[in-house]
Amino acid sequence: MTALQAASLTMAFLGFGLSLFLGYVLYPQRRISPAGWPSWLLVIAFGLWHLLRFGEEFARAALRVTPAEEWRTAAYASLAVGLACAARLMRLAAVLRKPGYFTALGVGLIISALGLPLPLLTIAPPFLIAWFYCFHHTFGLNIGKRSLFALALGVSTALYLLLIRTLAGFVEARWAATAWVVESALLLFAGILWFPIYTALSRFLARSARVYSEFGQTTIDEASLILELGKRMQFLAGEIASRFALARVAIVFEGRVEPAAGFPEHITEELLFFAGQYSGAAYAGYREPDSPVRRALRSEGYEYLIPMRDEGGVHGMLLVDPRPVALLGDNEDLLVALAPQVLQSLRSCRLLEEKIRLEKDLLRQENLAGIGRMAASIAHEIKNPLSAIKTIAQLMKEDEAVSAAYEKDLGFILSEVDRLDKAVRQLLGTSNPAPALNEEVDASELVESMLAALQKQAAAARVTLEPMVAPAVALPNSNRELVQQIVMNLVLNAMQASPTGGVVTVTLDPSGRLTVRDQGQGIPVEMRARVFEPYVTTKATGSGLGLAIVRRNARLLGGDVEIACPEQGGTIVTARLR
Repeated sequence: MTALQAASLTMAFLGFGLSLFLGYVLYPQRRISPAGWPSWLLVIAFGLWHLLRFGEEFARAALRVTPAEEWRTAAYASLAVGLACAARLMRLAAVLRKPGYFTALGVGLIISALGLPLPLLTIAPPFLIAWFYCFHHTFGLNIGKRSLFALALGVSTALYLLLIRTLAGFVEARWAATAWVVESALLLFAGILWFPIYTALSRFLARSARVYSEFGQTTIDEASLILELGKRMQFLAGEIASRFALARVAIVFEGRVEPAAGFPEHITEELLFFAGQYSGAAYAGYREPDSPVRRALRSEGYEYLIPMRDEGGVHGMLLVDPRPVALLGDNEDLLVALAPQVLQSLRSCRLLEEKIRLEKDLLRQENLAGIGRMAASIAHEIKNPLSAIKTIAQLMKEDEAVSAAYEKDLGFILSEVDRLDKAVRQLLGTSNPAPALNEEVDASELVESMLAALQKQAAAARVTLEPMVAPAVALPNSNRELVQQIVMNLVLNAMQASPTGGVVTVTLDPSGRLTVRDQGQGIPVEMRARVFEPYVTTKATGSGLGLAIVRRNARLLGGDVEIACPEQGGTIVTARLR
C-alpha cells in the first residue's frame, strides 16, 4: 500500500465518521426551517460519499481488486446530492445575509467539486457546518459543545491508537522482539496524556451540577426571604436571566405571569394548556413546525417554553428569550433541571401566603369575638335606658302643655334615641352567632321588595334607584335575614355616597351575584384596603360596621364581597350570595 493510498483510506474513514456524527446530531433538528433538511441531507450525502470512497480505496489497496463502475457512480451521485444541498445552504446564507457562512461554504464547495484524489478535501462542507452550527448557531441549528467534545475525544483516541499501531509496526519491522514493549509503553503513556483531558472533561460535565447547586444555595435561599408571590417570581426570573446571560425570562405560575408587562391573558391560557399536554422537557420554537402555539410564544418575543411539573402535573412554566445568543445550547439542560427548584420555591411561597392569610382571618375573627362580647355588654347597659328615655319622651310629647313648650327638644331626643338604638343593633349584627342556613331564599323577590321599601328614602335624598334584577334567582341553603342585611347596607351606603340627582344601580344576575354601583367620588386609595374592617368609615357620622357586616354575611352564605373604584368615578361593590 502506497503512502497516498493509506492517506486516502484514512481520510475517507475520518470523513465518514464526521458525517455520521453530524447526521446523528442534526437528525432531531431536521424540521427546523429553512435549513434543517438541507443540512441533514448534506452530511448524509457526504457520509455516503466518504463511505463509498473508503470501500473503493480499501478494495484497491488491500484486496487488489477494482470496484464495479456502479460503485463509483453511486459515490459521485452521493457527492452530487451533497453539493446540491451545499448550494441550497449558500443561497439561504445569501438571502439571510450571512457572508461568513456563505464564503466559507463556497470555498468548501469549490474544493469538493475539483475531484482531487484525496477524499479529505471533500470533508470541508460538513466540517464547516459543524463549525458554524456549534459556535454561531447559524440558521437556528445547534451542535452542543458536549457533542463536539465527545467527537474530539473519540477522534483523538482513534488517532492515538493508530499512531501506536504504526509505531509498533515500524519497530517490529526493525526489532521484531520489541514491538510489544513499544505498544505497552505508549499505552501507559496514554494514561498520563489523558489525565489533563479527563480533568477538563470532568470540570465541563460538572458544570451542570455546580450551577444547579449554586442556584439552590444562593438564589433559592435569597428568594425564600421574599414572602409575596409576585415579587418572588420577579426575583427568580431576573436571577435566571442574569445567571445565563439571557435577554428575558418570564415565570408563569397558577395562571399568573411575572414580569407581566402586558402579557395577554388568552396567550397565558393557551400556553398553559399546551404545556399540560406537552410531554417533552423543553419546547423550542425554532425546532418545531409552524403552529398556533409557536406563533403565540413568539408573539410575546419568547423562543423557549420549559414546563414546571411534578408528579401532580404541570403547574407553570419558564418562558425564555435567549437573545442576543440565538439558542440556549447546553444551558437548555440546566434550565430544565432548575425548573423543579423554581416550582418548589413558588409553591412554598403560595403556602406561606395562604398561612398568613389564615392567620389574619383568625386574628380578625378573634377581634370580632371581642367586639361581640363588648357589644353584648354595651347592649345590656344601654338598651334598657334608651327604652326608658324614649318612653318618657313620647309620654311628654302626648302632654299638650309640655309638647307646646318643648316639641322641638322632644323631637330631637326621640331622633337621637333612634340613632343610638340603630347603632347598638348594628354593633350586635357583627357579633351574633352564625344563623342556620336552612331555607331557600327568593333573592329576586327580596331585592325588589327592599328597593321598593327604600324608594321613599331615596326620593328624600334625591337619588334614583335603578334595579336590574334577574327573575327567579333562588338561593338554596341560605338565610333571609343575612341577605336582607347585605342588600340594606349596600344600598344605603350607595345612596349616602351618591350626589344629588345621582343614580344607584342595583343588579342581581342569575348566578346570585349582587352588584351595587353609585356615582359618588369613590373611596380614597389609602382606605380601600381597610373598608371591610369594623369601625373604619369614610363618612363623618358613619359607624364603620356596614361593610364589615356585609362581608361577614356573604362569607357565612358561602360567597364573598369585592369592591372596585373605576377611574371614571363611583364605587362598585359586588357580593356573591352563594
